[in-house]
Amino acid sequence: MYNYGDRIVKLRGKESQGTLAKRAKVGRSTIARYEENKVKSPDYDTVSRIAHALEVTARYLLGETDDPVEGKISYDIFLSRQDFKDIVKEAIEEYMVINRDNEITK
Repeated sequence: MYNYGDRIVKLRGKESQGTLAKRAKVGRSTIARYEENKVKSPDYDTVSRIAHALEVTARYLLGETDDPVEGKISYDIFLSRQDFKDIVKEAIEEYMVINRDNEITK
């Protein structure tokens, strides 16, 4: 059986179990049980919360891939890009114009 607990411990580094638990919105004992591989059938929601807090994918934690960010979009980077902000702004403005025009023609 894959030892997902080792990955959690390694990714957590010097951060306490309690701090990770708060960021993952799970109990500290949950983090401890997962790190000690005492959870025989990992709950996907819990694994997803822990993975999100550790900034990796759930698939990585569970050993399904060795790429910690495979398929994961870094929303912080994505949303900070000015060109993305411009595209969203234009789309919203266009939507508002279309909506306004539809209201006028009713």
